[in-house]
Amino acid sequence: MKYGWNIKEIEDKKNKLETPLVGHKSVDRFVYDRMLRDYNLSFREFKINLGPVSFFKTVDKFDLKYFESPFFKIISYIAPKVADLDFNYSCVFSPSLGDDETIKICKDFYKKVDKSNFSYFKQFISVPSRIQFIEDNNSNPFNGRSYIINNTEFYVLVNYRNYIQDIITFYHESKHIENKLKGYDEGIGLYQELPSILYSHYMFDHLNLLGDNLYESQCVKKELLSKYCRLIVKINEQVEYIKRLKTDSNFYNNIKQNYSLYYEEDELFDLYTIMQRGFSEKSIGNVVSFLVSIYIYMNSSLNNVENAISLYMFGMHKLKPSMVDDIVNFLKDEFNNAPNEKKIKQKVKKVVDK
Repeated sequence: MKYGWNIKEIEDKKNKLETPLVGHKSVDRFVYDRMLRDYNLSFREFKINLGPVSFFKTVDKFDLKYFESPFFKIISYIAPKVADLDFNYSCVFSPSLGDDETIKICKDFYKKVDKSNFSYFKQFISVPSRIQFIEDNNSNPFNGRSYIINNTEFYVLVNYRNYIQDIITFYHESKHIENKLKGYDEGIGLYQELPSILYSHYMFDHLNLLGDNLYESQCVKKELLSKYCRLIVKINEQVEYIKRLKTDSNFYNNIKQNYSLYYEEDELFDLYTIMQRGFSEKSIGNVVSFLVSIYIYMNSSLNNVENAISLYMFGMHKLKPSMVDDIVNFLKDEFNNAPNEKKIKQKVKKVVDK
């Protein structure tokens, strides 16, 4: 089956939505515009120059009570424990599979493991013009995205990376489409990524058993865990930086006197945005979804996963404090078990020989 977006059709749909627009039509035009930019690998870089007067006026007004919420307490507890994990490693990957093979492996996973949601996946892949794979673009700043217009119009783009990563990316994005079809995407900002991240853990388990994939699977899993651990560390660093600005007069004055030197290096505009609006729901939601995904993965049987997800999404279940240490230990174990291609292949060979 030939997969690929009908670019002319997408352009026509965008152009029919005349500007200025309000409400859903405005959002739809933005989605089409984003799709076309991503397809053409045209990424906008916004460089905003913020003066020191505005920055320090915001610093002076900011109330540190914002950081007293349970979320930031968990961040401050976990971040130092994962900050020393080795996020820098190199893996050698095999050439990517074709799009048909990538989708077939995802389809097999649904049929064998994620059976109750297979009908949603079939509905999604039944329209090949909604699925786009772009090859040989490893410099792209993202692996893949889903774009949702409504319950009947949705798209996915995957930038080819390597064998296992393409499968994880396509499956992750298909879960976002599935959640839309289920109605899970309304009012659940903190858990928007939960099903996609959680089921990725099970997909890695599945891939470990397919052929000689254990080494690559562990590499990509470590990359995924690194992404969210880095986010936790980054948020904590930003919180501590703002706290220091508010409580350390020497630090405050040094930044003020050398503002132009620190502006880009310390990402002062990002700090300004946080003090003005708070952390984005997306970044907080990514962390919450990530932590809860590990909790459910460690503590729920696979046949009870849908119930566990529903309990979190609708506010009927909370992460227990005692589980935070278990999550940290889980992450440490994953990173301490560094992928070793030679060792893994020897192990697999021994199992086959038996």
